[in-house]
Amino acid sequence: MAIKIRPVTDIAEKFVRVTPGRASEFIAGVEDVPDAEFESKAIAGEANYKVATTAAIAAGRRAKKLVGSGRRWKSRLQKLGESRYGTGTAEAVEAYAEGFSPYRDTIAGLTLPP
Repeated sequence: MAIKIRPVTDIAEKFVRVTPGRASEFIAGVEDVPDAEFESKAIAGEANYKVATTAAIAAGRRAKKLVGSGRRWKSRLQKLGESRYGTGTAEAVEAYAEGFSPYRDTIAGLTLPP
Protein backbone atom coordinates (compact mmCIF):
# COMPACT_ATOMS: atom_id res chain seq x y z
CA MET A 1 0.00 0.00 0.00
CA ALA A 2 1.29 3.46 -0.90
CA ILE A 3 1.99 5.92 1.90
CA LYS A 4 -0.48 8.79 1.89
CA ILE A 5 1.22 12.16 2.28
CA ARG A 6 0.06 15.69 1.65
CA PRO A 7 1.29 17.59 -1.45
CA VAL A 8 4.67 19.28 -1.04
CA THR A 9 3.02 22.68 -1.52
CA ASP A 10 0.90 22.06 1.60
CA ILE A 11 3.92 20.86 3.57
CA ALA A 12 5.98 23.89 2.53
CA GLU A 13 3.13 26.29 3.33
CA LYS A 14 2.81 24.83 6.84
CA PHE A 15 6.57 25.06 7.35
CA VAL A 16 6.51 28.77 6.47
CA ARG A 17 3.41 29.41 8.58
CA VAL A 18 4.41 27.48 11.72
CA THR A 19 8.19 27.74 11.96
CA PRO A 20 8.53 31.48 12.71
CA GLY A 21 6.44 30.97 15.86
CA ARG A 22 9.04 28.53 17.15
CA ALA A 23 11.95 30.98 17.21
CA SER A 24 12.08 31.00 21.02
CA GLU A 25 12.31 27.18 21.07
CA PHE A 26 15.15 27.35 18.57
CA ILE A 27 17.09 29.85 20.69
CA ALA A 28 16.43 27.84 23.87
CA GLY A 29 17.81 24.74 22.17
CA VAL A 30 20.94 26.61 21.12
CA GLU A 31 21.44 27.98 24.63
CA ASP A 32 21.09 24.47 26.14
CA VAL A 33 24.24 23.25 24.39
CA PRO A 34 27.48 24.10 26.23
CA ASP A 35 30.19 25.56 23.96
CA ALA A 36 32.69 22.88 24.98
CA GLU A 37 30.21 20.09 24.17
CA PHE A 38 29.53 21.52 20.71
CA GLU A 39 33.24 21.81 20.02
CA SER A 40 34.20 18.37 21.35
CA LYS A 41 31.45 16.61 19.41
CA ALA A 42 32.28 18.51 16.23
CA ILE A 43 35.96 17.60 16.59
CA ALA A 44 35.07 13.97 17.36
CA GLY A 45 33.17 13.83 14.06
CA GLU A 46 36.23 14.75 12.01
CA ALA A 47 36.76 11.21 10.68
CA ASN A 48 33.12 10.97 9.57
CA TYR A 49 33.41 14.38 7.91
CA LYS A 50 36.48 13.26 5.98
CA VAL A 51 34.83 10.02 4.81
CA ALA A 52 31.62 11.77 3.76
CA THR A 53 33.43 14.61 2.02
CA THR A 54 35.70 12.21 0.15
CA ALA A 55 32.68 10.16 -0.96
CA ALA A 56 30.85 13.30 -2.11
CA ILE A 57 33.87 14.40 -4.15
CA ALA A 58 34.26 10.94 -5.70
CA ALA A 59 30.58 10.91 -6.68
CA GLY A 60 30.70 14.45 -8.09
CA ARG A 61 27.84 15.53 -5.81
CA ARG A 62 29.12 19.07 -5.35
CA ALA A 63 29.10 19.80 -9.06
CA LYS A 64 25.65 18.23 -9.44
CA LYS A 65 24.22 20.47 -6.70
CA LEU A 66 25.87 23.55 -8.19
CA VAL A 67 23.90 23.25 -11.43
CA GLY A 68 21.36 26.07 -11.30
CA SER A 69 22.75 27.44 -8.05
CA GLY A 70 23.67 30.82 -9.54
CA ARG A 71 20.04 31.58 -10.28
CA ARG A 72 18.90 30.38 -6.83
CA TRP A 73 21.68 32.32 -5.11
CA LYS A 74 20.81 35.56 -6.86
CA SER A 75 17.07 35.12 -6.33
CA ARG A 76 17.50 34.58 -2.55
CA LEU A 77 19.79 37.58 -2.27
CA GLN A 78 17.39 39.78 -4.19
CA LYS A 79 14.53 38.75 -1.90
CA LEU A 80 16.33 38.69 1.47
CA GLY A 81 19.76 40.25 1.16
CA GLU A 82 18.97 43.92 1.61
CA SER A 83 16.73 43.38 4.64
CA ARG A 84 19.35 41.20 6.37
CA TYR A 85 22.48 43.07 5.33
CA GLY A 86 22.40 45.81 7.96
CA THR A 87 21.49 43.49 10.83
CA GLY A 88 24.12 40.95 9.83
CA THR A 89 26.77 43.63 9.56
CA ALA A 90 25.89 45.08 12.96
CA GLU A 91 25.99 41.62 14.55
CA ALA A 92 29.41 40.92 13.01
CA VAL A 93 31.24 43.90 14.52
CA GLU A 94 33.23 41.88 17.08
CA ALA A 95 34.13 39.10 14.64
CA TYR A 96 35.15 41.68 12.04
CA ALA A 97 37.37 43.53 14.50
CA GLU A 98 38.98 40.27 15.66
CA GLY A 99 39.58 39.03 12.13
CA PHE A 100 40.88 42.34 10.77
CA SER A 101 43.03 43.21 13.79
CA PRO A 102 46.21 41.41 12.62
CA TYR A 103 46.06 43.18 9.25
CA ARG A 104 45.38 46.52 10.90
CA ASP A 105 48.36 46.01 13.22
CA THR A 106 50.62 45.17 10.28
CA ILE A 107 49.51 48.28 8.40
CA ALA A 108 49.98 50.43 11.51
CA GLY A 109 53.56 49.12 11.86
CA LEU A 110 54.58 50.14 8.35
CA THR A 111 56.51 53.25 7.49
CA LEU A 112 56.09 54.45 3.95
CA PRO A 113 58.78 56.41 2.15
CA PRO A 114 57.99 60.05 1.41
